[in-house]
Amino acid sequence: MSLIIRDGELIVRAPHFVSERQINAFVESKRAWIEKKLSEHRPMGFVLDQKFMRLFGEMMRVEVVEANTFYVSVETSIEIGRPPTMTDTRFVELVELHFKTELEKILAHRVPYFAAQLHLKTPEYKVRRYKRLYGRCTKDHRLAFNTYLFHDSLEFIDYVILHECAHILEFNHSPEFYSIVTGVMPDYKSVIAANKS
Repeated sequence: MSLIIRDGELIVRAPHFVSERQINAFVESKRAWIEKKLSEHRPMGFVLDQKFMRLFGEMMRVEVVEANTFYVSVETSIEIGRPPTMTDTRFVELVELHFKTELEKILAHRVPYFAAQLHLKTPEYKVRRYKRLYGRCTKDHRLAFNTYLFHDSLEFIDYVILHECAHILEFNHSPEFYSIVTGVMPDYKSVIAANKS
């Protein structure tokens, strides 16, 4: 039997011959691990009725207020104006579009910077939604970054940019690849660790 936590949900795998009682006992024996992993889950994107959201590495209070027009204001908290006639779907779409645009502004400066650090021409890139990827590089050197990087710290975003640019030089995760990354960001492992905490 095995347990997987994916996207904040518990998945239990067991052979067909295992009884429900045995499965329940197994799950119960792993309760502490399950609760720990579920508490670490961070929802991706903007979730209606959430009280806090991680924005560029900072946990911030979210306040939705009734307003004539949609707006987002970020200071010590995130204030979002919502017209009373706006549907939930449209509201979430506009909030995520706002933060995607903020991420794109960062990428517009940081992708050329890290490409130059590696003596590369600035690669083409897109911003799109992924469930489990932070970024990707194709064999023809086109990059893509996850929209939901807007949750992550600027240091981690820099690491993801560097990581994907380094794939233009080494299209693998070999020691040579990590030597390229380390040459530009010697503390990249601590940046990754800090992002997980």
